[in-house]
Amino acid sequence: MIKKKKNKTNLSFLNNFYENHKEKPSKILKFFAVLGKITSALVSLFFFILFLSFFTSFFVLPIDFQIPSGNIAILQLSGQITSDVSSELLLTSTVITPEKVRSIFEKLEKKDKIKAVIIELNSPGGTPVASAMIGDIFTDFKKPVIVVIKDLGASGAYWIATAADKIYAHPLSLVGSIGVTASHLGFEELIRNYNITYRRLISTKYKDTGSPFKVFTEDDKDLFDNILKQTHDAFVETVARNRNLSIEKTRDLANGFVYTGTEAKEFGLIDELGTRKDAVEYLEKELNITAELAEIKPRTGLFSGLGQGLYKGMYYAGKGFGSVLLETANTQKIEVRT
Repeated sequence: MIKKKKNKTNLSFLNNFYENHKEKPSKILKFFAVLGKITSALVSLFFFILFLSFFTSFFVLPIDFQIPSGNIAILQLSGQITSDVSSELLLTSTVITPEKVRSIFEKLEKKDKIKAVIIELNSPGGTPVASAMIGDIFTDFKKPVIVVIKDLGASGAYWIATAADKIYAHPLSLVGSIGVTASHLGFEELIRNYNITYRRLISTKYKDTGSPFKVFTEDDKDLFDNILKQTHDAFVETVARNRNLSIEKTRDLANGFVYTGTEAKEFGLIDELGTRKDAVEYLEKELNITAELAEIKPRTGLFSGLGQGLYKGMYYAGKGFGSVLLETANTQKIEVRT
């Protein structure tokens, strides 16, 4: 009978490896040790920033504005007009929101020394609702509100300007643009060319109206034209009422394009040609005061600056993670703007 030899596993090389490295860790082990420390430090830093952002948020949200001593408040309003409160919370963002304007005007209303407000306006416009809300804030304010249009006071910005007691503009300022716009990108032909199928899963007929993936029908166009007409009519009626113009004349002027300050004065869209200096002189004469200007600026400090920076970073980080889920849920991509 032939007996098979059993080959024993030679473990001597493991013993040699252990003897050679038991006193001296290998470079690989050192690398993983350093990597572990770096990872631990980064995780600790992340949670520290998260805690610091949460702590400082008590000092910076919402953004506060300091109103210095004076009898004529000067407020700069620049950028897009929007109801998006998240944009307002970012210190470096250039947006105009009803919340921000309301907060400032409530403070100005309580300050007896403030006799009037000059708004230096520089904006291309924005959303109709936000524009109408800011206009109402101007109208309800019990002290004189003067708007000075700088480079641009167009569309929604002109809407809010008409609610002021008096409008100034530079001869070369761009004023007006009374009208409403909306746009739509359609990818239905692109989808067809690449043999992609868009499967409509909707509970009602018009739920995906405005989706770039379906054919934009005449029925869809009529729906949005109706919204545009209602918004345009509201814009025209507001301008006519605030500027003491007839509806017919205002409709003639509401061609959607801008006018220079000189043309706007001729058509009755503004009151005077001038700048802040002219507005201040008018208020001094009208109110019989010597002007002491109070420039309104965001309140900044150690916690405010640090907190806004941290908040902005965390906001965009969260937006980056969540935007895909949130934005894909919205299939109606047509936005109406003034």
